[in-house]
Amino acid sequence: MSTIPKVIHQTWKNKKVVEYCRGLGRRSRKSLTQHYPDCQYKLWSDADILPLLEEPDFSPFSSLYLSQSKIKKTDIARYMILYKYGGLYFDLDCIMRERLSSIFDHELIGYKCFRRAASARCCSSRKKFLWPNEKGWILGNAFLGARPGHPIFLQALQSISDEKRNYFLKTTMKHTGPERLDFVCQEHNHWDSTHVLGHSDFGNSSAVSNHGSPRYGIHLQKHQW
Repeated sequence: MSTIPKVIHQTWKNKKVVEYCRGLGRRSRKSLTQHYPDCQYKLWSDADILPLLEEPDFSPFSSLYLSQSKIKKTDIARYMILYKYGGLYFDLDCIMRERLSSIFDHELIGYKCFRRAASARCCSSRKKFLWPNEKGWILGNAFLGARPGHPIFLQALQSISDEKRNYFLKTTMKHTGPERLDFVCQEHNHWDSTHVLGHSDFGNSSAVSNHGSPRYGIHLQKHQW
């Protein structure tokens, strides 16, 4: 089984990560390099992403990427980066609290993203989208880890490209974000090979009141791009 290489990826509009959310980006980077000093760290700027669009695997999605909003571009970029290089991806509002050594021992790793009940009810009638009446959560994408070449990321890009329904095109979570990734994971039968961290290990700040504070890391959900 291929495992996750020891490289950490983050993205921002430029190389001045300190600009993100009043220094939160710098805190995020420091927490990652502190707890994973054996990992290469790579900060991708918007300019760094553009050459990826010339790669044979990604050139079919070049016009898709260039036509999207900033937040959707950020989703698409993480899928391209992880497909090509593998490693760990963290949004700039993720803070690691402790080292989780087993994080590298998988082909694909993510975490349980809990959403508000209203969102679940809203989506329950959209039968193609499997959100989340059965399991109560979706696969978050603020933190992801993967081996290079994991097929879920090209499958996600294709699914994003194929989407024509206005309801999903207008909603980032469903078009490019975690609900899309969760759907692709289900559609292509990746769950058996995906290691999903429970909220006690890594989770969103909005779920702390119901599920407690996660031990290893937290996504603070600042949603700034």
